Amino acid sequence: MGTELLVEHLQDGKSLIRQLARDGYEVAVAFWAKFEDDALWQLHIASPESERATMPKALRTVYAALDKLPDIRITPAEITLLGSSDRVACDAMALRDRHPVTNAKRFQD
Repeated sequence: MGTELLVEHLQDGKSLIRQLARDGYEVAVAFWAKFEDDALWQLHIASPESERATMPKALRTVYAALDKLPDIRITPAEITLLGSSDRVACDAMALRDRHPVTNAKRFQD
């Protein structure tokens, strides 16, 4: 896969977030990001669940949601969990709140 985020990954990310919501996992914000030093896009999922529970428990919950979606093309290696008070998560929530939309929005820098 090249450096561009595939449309299928966007849809798969939405499906995973919806499944997490059905499973009762609170998601504060979710976004795809590729930082300068990273070669691959990562789906960042920020949640108070990642702060309240141990990270291994939060990861198990996300992996269980992935297992419920057999056609999804996101791998566990493409997922980064953040606490909802993480600096990057807070920045993403602030950006989302400044530019509210009902569908995915692309931001650079």
